[in-house]
Amino acid sequence: MSKPNVEQFTAGLTRIAIATSKDLDSATLEVYRDALAHQTTPEEWDRLCRVSVQSGRWSWFPKVKEILDALSEFQGSGRGELLKTADAAYEAVKNAGSYSPETGTTWTYRAVRDALGEVAALAFLDAGGGPSFGYGHDDQRRRLFVAAFMRETEDRAREQRLFSSGERKELKP
Repeated sequence: MSKPNVEQFTAGLTRIAIATSKDLDSATLEVYRDALAHQTTPEEWDRLCRVSVQSGRWSWFPKVKEILDALSEFQGSGRGELLKTADAAYEAVKNAGSYSPETGTTWTYRAVRDALGEVAALAFLDAGGGPSFGYGHDDQRRRLFVAAFMRETEDRAREQRLFSSGERKELKP
Protein backbone atom coordinates (compact mmCIF):
# COMPACT_ATOMS: atom_id res chain seq x y z
CA MET A 1 0.00 0.00 0.00
CA SER A 2 1.47 3.32 -0.99
CA LYS A 3 1.23 6.11 1.53
CA PRO A 4 0.58 9.79 0.87
CA ASN A 5 3.73 11.75 0.04
CA VAL A 6 4.56 14.95 1.94
CA GLU A 7 2.59 17.19 -0.42
CA GLN A 8 -0.48 14.96 -0.47
CA PHE A 9 -0.52 14.57 3.29
CA THR A 10 0.06 18.28 3.88
CA ALA A 11 -2.77 19.20 1.51
CA GLY A 12 -5.24 17.00 3.40
CA LEU A 13 -4.23 18.10 6.88
CA THR A 14 -4.18 21.74 5.76
CA ARG A 15 -7.75 21.33 4.53
CA ILE A 16 -8.80 20.21 8.02
CA ALA A 17 -6.75 22.97 9.65
CA ILE A 18 -8.36 25.71 7.53
CA ALA A 19 -11.83 24.33 8.24
CA THR A 20 -11.12 24.47 11.98
CA SER A 21 -9.25 27.82 11.95
CA LYS A 22 -5.96 26.21 13.05
CA ASP A 23 -2.52 27.42 11.99
CA LEU A 24 -0.27 24.49 11.12
CA ASP A 25 3.44 24.54 11.75
CA SER A 26 6.04 22.16 10.35
CA ALA A 27 6.41 20.26 13.64
CA THR A 28 2.67 19.51 13.78
CA LEU A 29 2.70 18.35 10.16
CA GLU A 30 5.66 16.08 10.83
CA VAL A 31 4.13 14.49 13.96
CA TYR A 32 0.76 13.90 12.27
CA ARG A 33 2.37 12.55 9.10
CA ASP A 34 4.59 10.14 11.08
CA ALA A 35 1.55 8.86 12.98
CA LEU A 36 -0.98 8.70 10.15
CA ALA A 37 0.54 8.47 6.66
CA HIS A 38 1.38 4.76 6.81
CA GLN A 39 -2.25 3.97 7.75
CA THR A 40 -3.77 5.03 4.42
CA THR A 41 -3.34 5.48 0.68
CA PRO A 42 -3.07 8.88 -1.05
CA GLU A 43 -6.57 8.58 -2.53
CA GLU A 44 -8.13 7.49 0.74
CA TRP A 45 -6.40 10.28 2.69
CA ASP A 46 -7.61 12.91 0.23
CA ARG A 47 -11.16 11.54 0.30
CA LEU A 48 -11.21 11.31 4.12
CA CYS A 49 -10.06 14.92 4.48
CA ARG A 50 -12.51 16.24 1.90
CA VAL A 51 -15.53 14.32 3.18
CA SER A 52 -14.83 15.05 6.84
CA VAL A 53 -14.53 18.78 6.13
CA GLN A 54 -17.64 18.82 3.92
CA SER A 55 -19.65 17.03 6.58
CA GLY A 56 -18.52 19.40 9.33
CA ARG A 57 -17.07 16.52 11.35
CA TRP A 58 -14.43 18.67 13.05
CA SER A 59 -15.44 21.59 15.28
CA TRP A 60 -11.80 21.91 16.39
CA PHE A 61 -8.52 20.60 15.05
CA PRO A 62 -8.55 16.86 15.79
CA LYS A 63 -5.98 14.96 17.81
CA VAL A 64 -4.07 12.14 16.08
CA LYS A 65 -6.30 9.57 17.82
CA GLU A 66 -9.45 11.28 16.54
CA ILE A 67 -8.17 11.17 12.96
CA LEU A 68 -7.18 7.52 13.43
CA ASP A 69 -10.70 6.77 14.65
CA ALA A 70 -12.19 8.62 11.67
CA LEU A 71 -9.85 6.77 9.32
CA SER A 72 -10.81 3.43 10.84
CA GLU A 73 -14.48 4.33 10.48
CA PHE A 74 -13.84 5.53 6.93
CA GLN A 75 -12.11 2.28 6.01
CA GLY A 76 -14.97 0.24 7.43
CA SER A 77 -14.94 -3.46 8.11
CA GLY A 78 -16.45 -6.62 6.69
CA ARG A 79 -14.37 -6.78 3.50
CA GLY A 80 -14.83 -10.56 3.23
CA GLU A 81 -18.59 -10.20 3.00
CA LEU A 82 -18.21 -7.33 0.56
CA LEU A 83 -15.94 -9.46 -1.63
CA LYS A 84 -18.66 -12.14 -1.82
CA THR A 85 -21.22 -9.48 -2.74
CA ALA A 86 -18.94 -8.05 -5.42
CA ASP A 87 -18.38 -11.52 -6.91
CA ALA A 88 -22.12 -12.17 -6.96
CA ALA A 89 -22.70 -8.80 -8.63
CA TYR A 90 -20.10 -9.65 -11.27
CA GLU A 91 -21.88 -12.91 -12.08
CA ALA A 92 -25.20 -11.06 -12.22
CA VAL A 93 -23.75 -8.53 -14.68
CA LYS A 94 -22.44 -11.37 -16.87
CA ASN A 95 -26.01 -12.75 -16.94
CA ALA A 96 -27.58 -9.33 -17.56
CA GLY A 97 -26.54 -9.19 -21.19
CA SER A 98 -29.13 -8.99 -23.92
CA TYR A 99 -28.87 -11.53 -26.74
CA SER A 100 -29.86 -11.06 -30.34
CA PRO A 101 -28.88 -13.26 -33.31
CA GLU A 102 -27.52 -10.25 -35.21
CA THR A 103 -25.19 -8.88 -32.53
CA GLY A 104 -24.73 -11.67 -30.03
CA THR A 105 -24.84 -10.76 -26.36
CA THR A 106 -24.47 -7.09 -25.54
CA TRP A 107 -24.36 -5.14 -22.28
CA THR A 108 -25.28 -1.53 -21.68
CA TYR A 109 -24.77 0.74 -18.70
CA ARG A 110 -28.51 1.46 -18.50
CA ALA A 111 -29.50 -2.22 -18.51
CA VAL A 112 -26.95 -3.04 -15.80
CA ARG A 113 -27.99 -0.03 -13.71
CA ASP A 114 -31.69 -0.81 -14.04
CA ALA A 115 -31.19 -4.48 -13.17
CA LEU A 116 -28.49 -4.25 -10.50
CA GLY A 117 -28.13 -0.66 -9.31
CA GLU A 118 -25.73 2.24 -9.62
CA VAL A 119 -22.76 0.62 -7.86
CA ALA A 120 -22.76 -2.39 -10.19
CA ALA A 121 -23.20 -0.11 -13.21
CA LEU A 122 -20.20 2.04 -12.22
CA ALA A 123 -18.09 -1.08 -11.62
CA PHE A 124 -19.26 -2.36 -15.02
CA LEU A 125 -17.88 0.80 -16.63
CA ASP A 126 -14.61 0.58 -14.69
CA ALA A 127 -14.18 -3.00 -15.91
CA GLY A 128 -14.42 -1.82 -19.52
CA GLY A 129 -18.17 -1.71 -20.11
CA GLY A 130 -19.99 -3.62 -22.83
CA PRO A 131 -17.00 -4.25 -25.13
CA SER A 132 -15.01 -5.79 -22.28
CA PHE A 133 -17.87 -8.10 -21.33
CA GLY A 134 -18.32 -9.10 -24.96
CA TYR A 135 -14.68 -9.73 -25.83
CA GLY A 136 -12.43 -9.18 -22.80
CA HIS A 137 -10.60 -11.70 -20.66
CA ASP A 138 -12.72 -12.90 -17.77
CA ASP A 139 -9.97 -12.92 -15.09
CA GLN A 140 -8.83 -9.36 -15.74
CA ARG A 141 -12.41 -8.11 -16.14
CA ARG A 142 -13.46 -9.82 -12.89
CA ARG A 143 -10.54 -8.23 -10.97
CA LEU A 144 -11.35 -4.77 -12.32
CA PHE A 145 -15.06 -5.14 -11.62
CA VAL A 146 -14.65 -6.50 -8.09
CA ALA A 147 -12.11 -3.80 -7.15
CA ALA A 148 -14.35 -1.03 -8.52
CA PHE A 149 -17.48 -2.49 -6.89
CA MET A 150 -15.78 -2.71 -3.49
CA ARG A 151 -14.26 0.77 -3.79
CA GLU A 152 -17.58 2.36 -4.74
CA THR A 153 -19.49 0.50 -2.01
CA GLU A 154 -16.93 1.44 0.64
CA ASP A 155 -16.81 5.08 -0.50
CA ARG A 156 -20.58 5.36 -0.27
CA ALA A 157 -20.65 3.73 3.17
CA ARG A 158 -17.89 6.03 4.44
CA GLU A 159 -19.64 9.11 3.16
CA GLN A 160 -22.89 7.97 4.74
CA ARG A 161 -21.21 7.37 8.11
CA LEU A 162 -19.39 10.69 8.02
CA PHE A 163 -22.42 12.69 6.96
CA SER A 164 -24.60 10.98 9.55
CA SER A 165 -22.07 11.44 12.36
CA GLY A 166 -23.17 14.99 13.01
CA GLU A 167 -24.85 18.02 11.63
CA ARG A 168 -23.51 19.61 8.50
CA LYS A 169 -21.90 22.88 9.38
CA GLU A 170 -21.14 25.74 7.07
CA LEU A 171 -17.46 26.54 6.75
CA LYS A 172 -16.27 30.01 7.67
CA PRO A 173 -15.30 32.12 4.65
